[in-house]
Order: sequence, then structure tokens, then C-alpha cells
Amino acid sequence: MSLEKSQKILKAMWDKVAKPSADGKRQIVIKNQKDLEYHYWTGFVDDEIFSLQDWVEAFKDSLLPNGMYLINEAQWLDKAKYHYSGPIHPPYDPMTIREGEWSEEELHELVWEKIKPNVYFSKEDFEKIIAESRKSIPKTSEGKFLISPELKKDWTEFINTYASPRRMLQIGVYQLKAAKQGSAPSGTPSGSGFSQGPGASRQIADQLSHIIGKR
Repeated sequence: MSLEKSQKILKAMWDKVAKPSADGKRQIVIKNQKDLEYHYWTGFVDDEIFSLQDWVEAFKDSLLPNGMYLINEAQWLDKAKYHYSGPIHPPYDPMTIREGEWSEEELHELVWEKIKPNVYFSKEDFEKIIAESRKSIPKTSEGKFLISPELKKDWTEFINTYASPRRMLQIGVYQLKAAKQGSAPSGTPSGSGFSQGPGASRQIADQLSHIIGKR
């Protein structure tokens, strides 16, 4: 990831959206914390390095008593270190997973290397979810797991409902490309759990409380 690239992107955003205030100085106005969080959930921030709380805390010096954020140029450009400017890959499609028998080691590698990066859960919470879900996966007499079309559909629904910010960024970019090309990219949801913006993380915690316990 290039800090210089992020600085250029944030400077271009500043030039486009900053407006003059009453004293003539330009500023970016963010109405409330929900709007600020929206930047995080849609992949603007590098979520593999920074948490949502890190992002919100970064704007404390711009927060007004009424909950609005007034951000000057220096404050805005300082946020370049939080910005994600790395590669944007196509959204992962669980429907491409090989059907049939999988060993314990193969399944472990699959869920941690393919499923985990696409959902927004801590390592601890994800472990609990996987431990619970493994109980419903059928096995062969030799103890191997059987991956079926139905299971792949369930996993697709899971990652689309609980999509990580990085996946949301991937979906947004590739849906935009698809709209220009007149087709739908593989693996993208018609409606994600994060499509309504900030607040979805709380809904996710509530929905999965029976598995991962109280927050």
C-alpha cells in the first residue's frame, strides 16, 4: 500500500468536496458519527490494520459538541495513513468451492484463508462460529467433511450478510464495473448486511449472540 497514493487520493477528495465556511476557510463537514463510520464499512479504511474505533478516534480533534465534524485540510490529509490504497480483487465467490470430500486440514485452510477475510469478526468470535457450524456439516465414514451445493449457498449468504469492509469495497468496485459492462459480477449479493451503512455491526452482534455470547 502506498501512502503517497493515499495522500493524492485524499487531496483530490479535498479539492472536490471541501466548502468555505463563514470565515472563508475551506472545510469538510461530516454530519455525525454514522456518516463517519460509513467510510469505514465501505472499505475506505484499511480494516486489516485499523479498527472502527481507531477511525472514529482519529477525528476527535474535529468533533463539535453537537456531534458534527468540521475538518480542515491538514486534519483531512492526516487521515491518509488510515486509507486503503492496495489492490482490489474480485469478490470471492464460495460457489466456486470444490464439492465433495474435504479433510480436516483442507477445511481448516478453506475457512481461514477464504471465508474469514470476507467477514467482519474477531478471530475469537469466528472460531466460535466455525466450531458451531462444523457440527452441521455431514461426514463420510472415514471422517471427511462433505461440501455440498447447499452448504456453498449457505456460506455465500453468510459472507454477503456479514461482509467485511474490504469485501464491501470489492463488491462496490466490481458492481460498478459490471454496470458499465451490463453484467453482474460473480459472488456479489443483491443486498448485504452492510448495505444500509453503519450500525450493521451491532445488528450482527445481536443476531449471533446465541453463538458468540454477550458483547
